[in-house]
Amino acid sequence: MSRLIHQHGVAVVEMHDRPSMTNEDHERVVEFLYRAGRGRPSLVIDCAAVKTMNGMFLSALLTAGKRLGARSCELVLCNLSGLPRQLFTITGMDLVFAIHESRDEALSSVEPVSDLMVEEPVGC
Repeated sequence: MSRLIHQHGVAVVEMHDRPSMTNEDHERVVEFLYRAGRGRPSLVIDCAAVKTMNGMFLSALLTAGKRLGARSCELVLCNLSGLPRQLFTITGMDLVFAIHESRDEALSSVEPVSDLMVEEPVGC
């Protein structure tokens, strides 16, 4: 289950280990990311727990980003490693999304809304 937290005024989604593996997962992930990023200047997606992914997750990221609008929400990814990181490189998606090595780097690259630290467990 993924969860949404607010850290240093930035919405952070912690993805689970196998995001968006089916059509139903895809829709849930798109809706989850949309709700998390709506009305915010940026959204950090932490992929530390992600062990495997496919094109459905890439599609979910693109769809959520499109629904949020390029100007209304910047999607920033962090902690991508192993095969998931290779998938972003092979598909050229590393040129579409900002990808940072750590959450701290990702958080420092975006503009906070306010100083908050609130946890909101939300399933997807």
